Amino acid sequence: MWGVEINLAKKFGILASLSITGKIVYVQTDFIFGNYIDKFFGLKEKSEGPVRELAKLMLNSLYGKLG
Repeated sequence: MWGVEINLAKKFGILASLSITGKIVYVQTDFIFGNYIDKFFGLKEKSEGPVRELAKLMLNSLYGKLG
């Protein structure tokens, strides 16, 4: 009945809550990329040169894929 993404989120326990209002579906999920973002953001803040650029690229790539 639900979309493939919602069924997979339920299956893997990512979906925290789901409510439907008319044709709009509101989904609340857990923050699954917290460790990833904390690691690369910290690396970006304290590094210089190529390491900083790589950390920035990793953060921007994640946002580009999911944003």
